[in-house]
Amino acid sequence: MAKFQWRYVRGFMVPQKIPTGYVLCHNHIMHTNDMHCGVNGFRAWFSLGKPPAGYVKCPCGWSGLPHYRLELFKFSSPMIPANSLPTKSTAYRRVASPVGG
Repeated sequence: MAKFQWRYVRGFMVPQKIPTGYVLCHNHIMHTNDMHCGVNGFRAWFSLGKPPAGYVKCPCGWSGLPHYRLELFKFSSPMIPANSLPTKSTAYRRVASPVGG
């Protein structure tokens, strides 16, 4: 059976384990530690081998598993409490683009 280059985490769930040979990644959408995929645009996926270019180890604590996020965004706080959903987009701030954008 051929391995997929990447595969989305099923909607409305939090992964409990990472398949052998894959790494877990998520998008830039603000989230809590136990937020399910598909809520408010939050998505996660398994990527074959190593993380995609431009992704770094993420300190947010989501899922309790080691995972990666896009380097373009940096957390202003290491974790968002699981019992509170922020009302503003303050969990991430844009970092100046090296291309001048």
